[in-house]
Amino acid sequence: MMQALKSDGKDHLVQAYDIRTSETGGKSRMSLRLSDGCHYVRAVSAHLPDLKNFDIVNVLSYKVTEVKSNSVMIVDKAVRAYTGISGLIGSPVEYRNENPNAGTIVTAIPSSAKHLQAAASPSPVHASAGNGKASPAAAPVAAPAKASPVPQPPPKPASASRKMSGEGKAVKPIKALGLYSTDWTIKVRLIKRGEQRKFTREKLGESALLPLEFIDEEGTQISATVFGAGIEKYLAILEPMKCFFVSNGNVKLSNKKYTSIKTDYSLTLDAATKIEEAPEDPQIPRSGYSFTPIAKIAELPAGVVIDVLGVVRAVGDVVPIPRRDGTQTTKKVLTVCDDSGHAVDLTLWGPFAEGDYRVDDILALRCVKVSEYNGKQLNTMNDSGIVKEPEDPHVAALREWY
Repeated sequence: MMQALKSDGKDHLVQAYDIRTSETGGKSRMSLRLSDGCHYVRAVSAHLPDLKNFDIVNVLSYKVTEVKSNSVMIVDKAVRAYTGISGLIGSPVEYRNENPNAGTIVTAIPSSAKHLQAAASPSPVHASAGNGKASPAAAPVAAPAKASPVPQPPPKPASASRKMSGEGKAVKPIKALGLYSTDWTIKVRLIKRGEQRKFTREKLGESALLPLEFIDEEGTQISATVFGAGIEKYLAILEPMKCFFVSNGNVKLSNKKYTSIKTDYSLTLDAATKIEEAPEDPQIPRSGYSFTPIAKIAELPAGVVIDVLGVVRAVGDVVPIPRRDGTQTTKKVLTVCDDSGHAVDLTLWGPFAEGDYRVDDILALRCVKVSEYNGKQLNTMNDSGIVKEPEDPHVAALREWY
């Protein structure tokens, strides 16, 4: 299916995984990956049945757009063909259309995609497009009489396994961590590295901290803070979007005033913590946003920290603002809107105000705080993040709407 990408009127059998749902303008939207066993593409849809990870679906109608050389499929119509699959079939890698003259037309399902039928549940699902309800009129996708065995990836060494760290320790999911967790290891992707900040404590003297945000294979996120000598030890390897094994930090309750992450716990890391770079793992998502539709901001109390995806509609000037201690900072106001049909003012403070933002830019805003002054507004904080044209499936849908 991934030979080229554009709706061609044919049916296409693919496996769905890394499924996440969100609401925009009161409508549920699903973001996921679709694999033919060899390659996968990122996809978004508001018309898919209630899928489970690893279900096999028949895509009947779709469009494709390019976001930073990545193909993002917008699925208009699909039915679930098989359910109850125990895991990912094959070892798919991300499809990239590196030949701009090749067009974006799916000519056929390659033979590797037919292995999905052979590996599917023997009891196909009869489903109607878009609602997941049983329909006797919907024909199941028949498995071929003589299908080749599902191709298996070569055995991975222990250091590349998602279940074992480089030292052979079992890897836990983030959601398994608790206040009394000890001797644990998680495998995660670093999705955000904040600015290093210095501070002084009366008894400890001067030290520093570095805020981080991780996400694991299940899409669970957790914030972490590296302190003191831990920064000197690990700063050089802590590059955003890389994968890591992290072992034996301290687990504590998360302060929701400073993060949009929903996980109840956060991590404190220092020089005694083990952070080891891990091989790239395509099963770990590359973004962990939890976008709030702009239309819902009016309902939120002041002080809540959220993520927002929006299009810049207006850009104000950089304005100097004096502080009480005699120093000066700067601010800039942007107006952003989204496909919920609403807009909101975003005040950028300090270094964020110096950024080059233009009308029509799509921005992913992470950890921005809701405030109330002549209506609800958004403000950046020290731990906020702003990414232009982020690698997220929701970008394609927003660009199409705008």
